[in-house]
Amino acid sequence: MKFSRFNFLSPLLLGIRALFLVGLLFAANAYAQLTPFTCTSKLFLTQDGKNSEGVNTGTMGLNLVDTSTSPFSYSQLGVGSHFYNAVGYNTIDNFMYGILADTNHLIKIGSNGATEDVGVVNNLPNGVFYQTGAFDLSGSLYVKTTDATSIYKINPVTLNATEITLSQSFTSTDMAWHNGNLYAVNLSASLIKINPTTGQVTDIGAGGDPSPTSILFGAMYGAPNGVFGVNNQGGFFQFDISTGARILISSSPTTSYNDGAHCATKNVVFGTDLEIIKSNNQTRYVPGEITYDITVTNKGPFGTVGATVSDPLPTGITTATWTCIASEGSSCTAS
Repeated sequence: MKFSRFNFLSPLLLGIRALFLVGLLFAANAYAQLTPFTCTSKLFLTQDGKNSEGVNTGTMGLNLVDTSTSPFSYSQLGVGSHFYNAVGYNTIDNFMYGILADTNHLIKIGSNGATEDVGVVNNLPNGVFYQTGAFDLSGSLYVKTTDATSIYKINPVTLNATEITLSQSFTSTDMAWHNGNLYAVNLSASLIKINPTTGQVTDIGAGGDPSPTSILFGAMYGAPNGVFGVNNQGGFFQFDISTGARILISSSPTTSYNDGAHCATKNVVFGTDLEIIKSNNQTRYVPGEITYDITVTNKGPFGTVGATVSDPLPTGITTATWTCIASEGSSCTAS
């Protein structure tokens, strides 16, 4: 660009042009604040945004969940300029996305909590509050209102949505992507599986100890090693996707609104210390009359699900029987 082009402009026009250029620079700087995440095992929790004085800002804040401490600790990374929900983590571009409250606008979320209104999503109903959201591994965001009979598959690049009719309605406040399906928790505290292609809804079941004080799971996480959820009244749980049973992993802060997101290609990792001891308490061996005790202990700080104990028979031993006795707070199944 040649600056000589501006020689014939009046001082007023020059001032307007300068302001216009400053506006462009400001917009570019605002956009640059949205830095991408890095796909790791880190968990993120969005909750009511608060300023440095602890006053609610009416927007949403982004929190990092530290799973190495017992209980988990939560540190705020930043507060955005929008109130949103139905959040998911896009593994294609490593940004988080959600839906602006009571609208059909897509919100983009950066690693420091900053937000950008991307625009209107075509074919996504306006004027409703989307609470439930999750990304698949191909870069599509699935969203749902609390008790809707449909979910919407959103392309964040073209801003087009496709409606998927559910085989039955259910009420939920978030969902997670795991192994090709979406998972949510309904108002009966039952784990729900949704086929994202056909819309088929399967009620897997409920159970587990202890029971949460609230059945609202506003934040759900899906990973190769399972499905996890944060209860709005406190509690981080892992779900058994075969039975729906849940196990309490850690406490969590209570909130009116929360949502969770995680890079779904990475395992959720907790700090556990498993110990195994094997002994027969005998000094002599009598064939057919020896019993070994294998004791497995979790020293914490967190519970673990699906740990496998393997003790192959030595060469020459062809038959053996065994039983499993679980102590209080644990469980075991047959080989």
